[in-house]
Amino acid sequence: MATSKTEIANLALLKLGKNPITNIEDTRDHHASIIRQSWDILLDSEMRNHAWLFAIKRVALPALAEPPAFGYSYAYQLPPDYLRLISINGESALLDLSTYNPEAYSRWQVEGGLVLTNYASPINARYVARIENTHLWDASFVDLFACRIAAELTQKVNGSASDRQLAWQEYAESRAAAYKNNAIETDTQTFPDTSWIGTRVM
Repeated sequence: MATSKTEIANLALLKLGKNPITNIEDTRDHHASIIRQSWDILLDSEMRNHAWLFAIKRVALPALAEPPAFGYSYAYQLPPDYLRLISINGESALLDLSTYNPEAYSRWQVEGGLVLTNYASPINARYVARIENTHLWDASFVDLFACRIAAELTQKVNGSASDRQLAWQEYAESRAAAYKNNAIETDTQTFPDTSWIGTRVM
């Protein structure tokens, strides 16, 4: 979907009942300035919240020369655009089963921009990346992000608590729709094939 940052900003302003801006980079425009100042923080937050298909990348990571001081055998540097881990060597990082079987599911740990694990090099990682090019965004995410901007900035723009509540309600509805659309194009996740899992699903 070919949508610019200015168009997304204007969608957010439209939701707030405000006039559109000409250019989000215009430092003389108050609305452009407050949206621009919040853009990067809100974008990282919203993209990290979910495994967006348009933002997923795959990479084979080589081990660093220096291993972790203790606990794991190998350390791997995460990519600079990394936001959230999805899987390592085909095993999901989105399913937290450590409460039920800590020994089987403590296979890696993300610390300080590194993946620490006992898996030998290289490891195959899938992750949510920071996609700054708005032309690559899914249409549902465009609307969701515009709703997020509107909700976060309502009081700065309108100064109304009731408007803020309505903006967050619209955000929640847009998020539900976006998650649903994203799930439609996602293959069903399966649990790791272990005897522990097998004895509980038979």
